[in-house]
Amino acid sequence: MVAFLFGRMKHRSMPEQELTDRAFARLVTALERFGNTLSDDHETALFALVEAMTAMANGTMKGRYAFGLPTGMGKTRAIIAWVSALHALGLDKTYSIAVAASKVEALCQMKRDLISEGVPAERIGLLHSYRWNPNSSNGPMVDDGYASEPSTEANDERPIMLITHSRIRGGNLTRFNAYRGKPRHLLIWDESLIVSDSSFIVTRLLAGSIGFLERAYGEEAQYTEFIAYLNACAEAITATLIRLKEVASTELEGVIRLPACNLEKLAEFKAILADLQAPQEPLITLLDLIPYPLRVVATGQGGVVSYRVSVPSEIQNILVLDASQPIRKLVHLDSTIKDAEQCFPSIQRLKMPLANLKRFDQVTLYQMHSGGGRSTLQKDFAQRYRQDRKIAQEIIDVVRAIPADEGVLIFTYKSHTTGGPHYRNILLKDLEAAGIDISARLQSGESRLNIVTWGMETSLNNYAYCSHVILAGVLQRNPVDIAGAYLGQTDNLRAKVSAGIVKDILLSEAVHVIYQALSRGTCRVVANGVAKPMTGYLIHRDDAIQEELEKVMPGVGWESWKARYIEVKPGTINALVGEVSTYLQQLPSSLSRISTRQIKKSLNLTHVPSMTFTHAIQKLVGFEDAGWILTGRSLVRGSAIFADQS
Repeated sequence: MVAFLFGRMKHRSMPEQELTDRAFARLVTALERFGNTLSDDHETALFALVEAMTAMANGTMKGRYAFGLPTGMGKTRAIIAWVSALHALGLDKTYSIAVAASKVEALCQMKRDLISEGVPAERIGLLHSYRWNPNSSNGPMVDDGYASEPSTEANDERPIMLITHSRIRGGNLTRFNAYRGKPRHLLIWDESLIVSDSSFIVTRLLAGSIGFLERAYGEEAQYTEFIAYLNACAEAITATLIRLKEVASTELEGVIRLPACNLEKLAEFKAILADLQAPQEPLITLLDLIPYPLRVVATGQGGVVSYRVSVPSEIQNILVLDASQPIRKLVHLDSTIKDAEQCFPSIQRLKMPLANLKRFDQVTLYQMHSGGGRSTLQKDFAQRYRQDRKIAQEIIDVVRAIPADEGVLIFTYKSHTTGGPHYRNILLKDLEAAGIDISARLQSGESRLNIVTWGMETSLNNYAYCSHVILAGVLQRNPVDIAGAYLGQTDNLRAKVSAGIVKDILLSEAVHVIYQALSRGTCRVVANGVAKPMTGYLIHRDDAIQEELEKVMPGVGWESWKARYIEVKPGTINALVGEVSTYLQQLPSSLSRISTRQIKKSLNLTHVPSMTFTHAIQKLVGFEDAGWILTGRSLVRGSAIFADQS
């Protein structure tokens, strides 16, 4: 260890050298205490990380850098080790920092960890809007809206500031980024840094909400003007969407402004909406977007998007600790963030990319090739009788086969506030009805069976003892939402958004949440560069996730999750691609356009789900030699389009 430190630090001066050395020593001790065995490459990467914190705090390195160290390799502990070393050396009188994470409870835990490492509570600021219940338990199961540590005041006198991502995105810089009147030296951002906030409205859902208002309140005079205005907005969006689908995307960019509405009238409309019993989410978003230029996009079901850059440009010194950085395409679109692997000499000493420092040869993933989106699970979990909830039955079979002395972690969807099935409660009841003890404890005292919801797949380390992780569906973003996120990350409302771009980002977002969720289990713990053994189960129909996931989980094994209750047809999409391709090849060359509905009817595929058929069409046109281009709901020969343009 001494030779290791000397070889890397002899060129640096005190006290920065001692800060990095002490932080590194504390970090290694903590990780080994938690059961990790560090390889030489792992140590090199961790040393590079704490050295980067020091360099950015003292101004040797400036800018925004993303550090893509894999999950469970010690990023969060590195923050604790470095900050506690900073205080131990009295350097928190020289340097001030802020640490941002997505979850309030993760920051509460970090505050407790810092205090246990010797940092006085009065030196640590914690800013959140949750209520504090001093009698609440610590950890991820704190009641919604509550925190296990109180928010603090006089934070400009505290050199160490802990704050959520959301507070930075919408907050006042002086509330968290100022220490005694000066900007903090460094912001450490735990997880992906998405610098923009995008808003989106799916056209079909907007029309549905307006239609409900018309049926429920259309006969009442006090709502006539409001409903008429909403219809005018919807018509402006729909007209632009129709034109987008009729012409090549390069000819019409789709940037519009909605019908004029002064601030007084807008406030009146918002007050009316707040008093109505109606599906409000699309309408609330619409009224919020009235003052701004919007972009109509034809991706997915079509809709309108807007964005704002929400992480202030004034915060220039940011170190992003993001395990998903190698695979999450959205973060690569932000030109203000540089890859630390390309910029920090200490990282370049490694003989491999950071993502390959941890291997997953002892991890096996079972994939069921079936729909795992919210709509699929909602339909399944809404069934009245337990035996008709097929996905729940598949999960019960898996849990029943797992030894009673091994921990299980299940991810599923949150229930909608507007109604629908309560996924977690239904799954617990079905497991219990199947004879599974849902309150069983392991010999260590930990809960054997744990069910959490999507949104908790990051900043959650409490379940690292679970050697089985089951994803009851995979969280998937709407294509319209993705289009807005793309425009926001490129900071260009007029940028071209192709179906291929949206498809690639949709895939990378799904892989990102899968990777993060799986990493809550035992595979987050590493011994000599190898993740501890674990099995994972996931429901997702696309094989493409495997290649992408292997970029951050090298060596992982794949098996088929054989369904007993769900009707699964492996390779359905690939089979459809081949069938449609053969059909198109047989069409006369004089036919330059054909609707996808006609193709489906001609091939007698009316029984195939619409989304499955759409995925097959999108995959087909993605091939370079397909010769066809998807325009709206029709396929057009590429040669015909190019001939028209010449």
